Amino acid sequence: MPEIIIDDIPVQFTGKANIIELAKSVGVDIPHFCYHPALSVSGNCRMCMVEVGMPAKEKDGSLSKDENGKVKISFMPKLQPSCYQDPTDGMVIRTKTEKVIQTRKHIMEFLLANHPLDCPICDQAGECVLQDYSFQYGFSKSQFLDQKRTFKKTLFSDVITPELNRCIHCDRCSRFTKEIAHDYSFTRTWRGNKTELSALPGEKITHNYQGNMVDICPVGALTLTDFRFKSRVWFLKHSEGLCTSCGKGCNVVYSIDKQNKVLRIKPRFNAAVNSYWMCDYGRLRYKFFNENRKIAHTSSGTEIDLNTAIEKAATMIKSSTRIAAIASANETLESMQALKDFAENILKTENIDYRVHSSQIENNTDIKTGEVLLANDPYPNSQGAKKSGLSGSVTALDILKNPLQADLLLAVLDDKFVENPDLMEALGKFDKIILFSPFVTVHDHRAVVTFAIPSLIEQSGILVNINGMEQKFQKIITPAGEAVLVPDIINRLTLKISGKMAAGTGA
Repeated sequence: MPEIIIDDIPVQFTGKANIIELAKSVGVDIPHFCYHPALSVSGNCRMCMVEVGMPAKEKDGSLSKDENGKVKISFMPKLQPSCYQDPTDGMVIRTKTEKVIQTRKHIMEFLLANHPLDCPICDQAGECVLQDYSFQYGFSKSQFLDQKRTFKKTLFSDVITPELNRCIHCDRCSRFTKEIAHDYSFTRTWRGNKTELSALPGEKITHNYQGNMVDICPVGALTLTDFRFKSRVWFLKHSEGLCTSCGKGCNVVYSIDKQNKVLRIKPRFNAAVNSYWMCDYGRLRYKFFNENRKIAHTSSGTEIDLNTAIEKAATMIKSSTRIAAIASANETLESMQALKDFAENILKTENIDYRVHSSQIENNTDIKTGEVLLANDPYPNSQGAKKSGLSGSVTALDILKNPLQADLLLAVLDDKFVENPDLMEALGKFDKIILFSPFVTVHDHRAVVTFAIPSLIEQSGILVNINGMEQKFQKIITPAGEAVLVPDIINRLTLKISGKMAAGTGA
């Protein structure tokens, strides 16, 4: 296997490799701005310059050795960009020599010549690699005495607010637009000191992946309009989770403030699911976690405790003979299995289903036309519901269309159900309903019982994405108010109705 030496550390590799990534694998950080592992190599920031050498050879082709028998290394006279340099067997890389350090300092001075140095008001502060590298390699005083270059305020997106005076022209954003989003409405214009980021004249960027341009911007030149001036990142708790806005199951990081409110969602790398990216639809669709939350159990709109809610629901279930149930593909695999067992063993009904969307009925597991990640299925766990056996003889949509066929309906609601006026209108045609909902709904005042349940980020469990991949996730924030997990409610109802705990639970 070929091997290179990075700062006296041997590193083996196979196939086409990148020196920055190889160095990272052994704990050596090579600073860089323009390089990104998922984009083409640009090599224009010059921050990743390193010394590159190869074993010296004699005229006859044999290795040249010193008096101690050690192979001599012949270094190139000039530094090389490590992002662009292909590693070859026997190569020696130096990343910490005086020559390299001085070059980094001069590059930083050049990049900061026109930078406004407005860190106190910049949203990137705390996540800015320019700021980090400035501490490591910056000069305390600039030799640049001329007036800094400035750009006229422009707005080329409804998702991004540009601050182009901060731009260091790493070209990550325009490469992403072409290579990942497959959009050609945004690029760099002009040359030299006048180089400027721009959309097509008179137009705005419209693709669904603009937030990623903000994520990969190493400075604060592109800021997320939705997050501007909301909070300093060091005041937030950053927790790993899954996006719940479609069936793709993108891996993300939720940024939570001290009031347990979600302020931002950013993508988290997973090569098998979403790489480094996520769509704007999923990124910006988080406010429902914070708003209109159901914090107490109710009966006919009046707050009651959990025991009373269980008593009322159990009484109604016992007195009903034609029960139907609607599950939610926005719940965990564990919740679905509990509901399936409850329907079979306690409700004694086959009229239970989760399919309220055409993509669920058709079992459509494709990505939307023209999209990179956004799935046709808007639910994060339709495949988990299918795996749990929640596909009944009729669909949930059919159940909702025939309210007279059930004298009691149990429905697990979610943000997408509550936001859909047609589904909510259909729910209103049932005489007797028992609801499980993370949100306050227009039907709470007439429901026999509405149980307050957690949202997905307030519980742990498993989601199955459109590719059949099971993904575990952990609870990020404490459930709102008195919210109780669906399986826990099911267990209590089972015990109340049958005198026995649900299968798989303790006494």
